[in-house]
Amino acid sequence: EKERERMLRDAFEFGVNLFDLYDVEHNIYQYEPTARYLAPVIKDCLISITIRPYDGRTLEEEMERDLRLFGKDYIDLVRIHAWAPDHPRFGHEWDYWEKLFKWKEEGKIRAVGVPVHAWEDLIQVLDNFPIDFVIFPYNFYHNVAFLAAQSERKVKTGDFDNMAEMVRKRGIGVITMKPFAGDNFVTPFKELAAIYEPDVNFVQAALRYIINSGLEPDCTLAGMYYPSHVYENIDAFFNPDMSDRERKLLNKLRGNARLSWNKWSSDYYKFLHAWAPVTPEVGDT
Repeated sequence: EKERERMLRDAFEFGVNLFDLYDVEHNIYQYEPTARYLAPVIKDCLISITIRPYDGRTLEEEMERDLRLFGKDYIDLVRIHAWAPDHPRFGHEWDYWEKLFKWKEEGKIRAVGVPVHAWEDLIQVLDNFPIDFVIFPYNFYHNVAFLAAQSERKVKTGDFDNMAEMVRKRGIGVITMKPFAGDNFVTPFKELAAIYEPDVNFVQAALRYIINSGLEPDCTLAGMYYPSHVYENIDAFFNPDMSDRERKLLNKLRGNARLSWNKWSSDYYKFLHAWAPVTPEVGDT
């Protein structure tokens, strides 16, 4: 507990002011301890959550509970998944939207947004709701369409650059997630990086890639579990210039991922392959 408190307070002191949380992750409850650790500075923090009731609570009861836990009159950013109404996994969340925007009008929520898993889901949300922000998977591997646009190669409608440009024109915020690639990629990437370029920090290289990509997201969400992760992440933002060795490392890792993604990627994150380079058939090595 002391280590987690130090991590959060150090992050704030170093300039991190947005804390994105799932209440329950890996059987660890995060809202109550996070709110307690940040209580002295909570008014200067932005709290971002996914609202999904559990333990028999209604959506209304969950919202009141969250406000009470964080000791705020409002939650800064609230998101739900952009699944279609008939989606077997999260279709019920479609019913939440009307209530969320009602609470936004009442001042209980500052911004309502959505993480994007597919172009079709985003279009359906945009056609139905005045959302405030969109969260995209974006990193040195899962963003090839954006690079193609930068180099003036033809990019089909529906690729990443079109999405980012479209939502910005509508005044919608752009937030990026999964800065080190999908969850299952992170450990293999770090292990390979230690072999390819042992003196280069993979995490910092991946973050500097986003900083220098030209996308300029309003915020990048990176999971940080230990104080060392905070210092590692913050250093990349304080020192944003990429080295040639960092570019070389990411190019090697990108090539390796094209060959090995089927070994690393879980079924849950297969949606990310739509954002990645053309990948070989499953089974190729």
